[in-house]
Amino acid sequence: MPARKSPPATQADLAGASTALKTDIQNVRTELKADIRNLDHKIDCVAMGVVKTNERLEGVEDRLKAEMRQLNSQVLTALDTSVARMETLWRESAILPAVVDEHGQKLRDHEGRLVRLESSRP
Repeated sequence: MPARKSPPATQADLAGASTALKTDIQNVRTELKADIRNLDHKIDCVAMGVVKTNERLEGVEDRLKAEMRQLNSQVLTALDTSVARMETLWRESAILPAVVDEHGQKLRDHEGRLVRLESSRP
């Protein structure tokens, strides 16, 4: 074991060290309390920012929903119009051949009557 170069600590030395440690601990506590207050303030600021952001997002969400409803309504109106026109065209294309045949038959009947009338004239 190496030889001691300093005298052993006395009660007064220990009391002085204890007082210094208590002062240091109190200073650290004071600094920690200040840091905690600072962090609490920063947390409050961030929380307020989150609340404001949420409010803005809710507004944006409401506007988007309204715009989507309007767009959906416009699309459905356009589809209804297109489907109605397509149904009309389908009906016409289904009926048209029969109507053309009927008109052709009437035309042939008229031609036949005209030929008979012209041939019966002197």
